[in-house]
Amino acid sequence: GLYFVGMSLFLYLVVLHYYGIRAPVYLLHIVGFVLAAYFFRHLSLKLLGYIFGISAYTERYLFSIVVFCCMFAVILIPANFIITFVSYELAEKCIVLVTLLFGVLFFYRQMRELIFHNALWRSNPFHFLLYLCTFELAPPVLMFTYLNRQGVF
Repeated sequence: GLYFVGMSLFLYLVVLHYYGIRAPVYLLHIVGFVLAAYFFRHLSLKLLGYIFGISAYTERYLFSIVVFCCMFAVILIPANFIITFVSYELAEKCIVLVTLLFGVLFFYRQMRELIFHNALWRSNPFHFLLYLCTFELAPPVLMFTYLNRQGVF
């Protein structure tokens, strides 16, 4: 739960920092998108694991997602305080640093799971790319598109 609050607050602070929009309703939209993205990811991976008989792989991957989210939640707590209560320049550096760190941890998590489940993905790497686009890249793109149509960006 701490990750969802921290990530939603971080995304809202980024919007607030760069675009200056202080409407709290956008925080609720961001929280809804973050919760829905992880809910549907977990639900669909459990369902796909059950249907195709690879639930051991999907359970391990879901556990890895939870562990990395817990790790990142610990990083987001001080980052959100720094972004909120320090000068504009320091907040911008913190946003860039946290975004880069999130990207590195995300890439590490994907490569780690790709290596651990090499036998599963070796037969057809297209399935891994399809998963990556559907469950990892589509939710942020949908959230950005929705907020863009609402006039945030």
